[in-house]
Amino acid sequence: MPLSPFFRRALRRTLLALSIGAFAVTVPLVQLVFFSEAYCAVLPGIDTRYASDFTEAGFDQIRAGMDSAQVCALVGEPYGKLTLRSFGDTCPTMWSYTGDGKCGWLGMDFAWLGREVCFDESGKVSVRRRHIYYD
Repeated sequence: MPLSPFFRRALRRTLLALSIGAFAVTVPLVQLVFFSEAYCAVLPGIDTRYASDFTEAGFDQIRAGMDSAQVCALVGEPYGKLTLRSFGDTCPTMWSYTGDGKCGWLGMDFAWLGREVCFDESGKVSVRRRHIYYD
């Protein structure tokens, strides 16, 4: 005996609600137990917040010797600026274009991608850094 269209729709909605509920509970628990701060190879930037105008293509074009205006033209204003004078002359000023916590609303915490530009004492790019942070 075939099911009525109303019953089929109600059954589909119920199964969908149960699936979403199971996913919402299971994924955070599995991630918490097994993958806390794990690197997500499928979506590497899943937990990375980016500066508003940042692009990987622009970041790849940054070269040693550029000034801050040239860097801003390529990737925009940074997410944050740090003065690191206590760490020596290798990176007295660092501009960070990324931050942690993009998927915090999911109750998850994955590793995040660091994208930083270091400037020397004369205000020129000394190094461009790519990191994976597991914090």
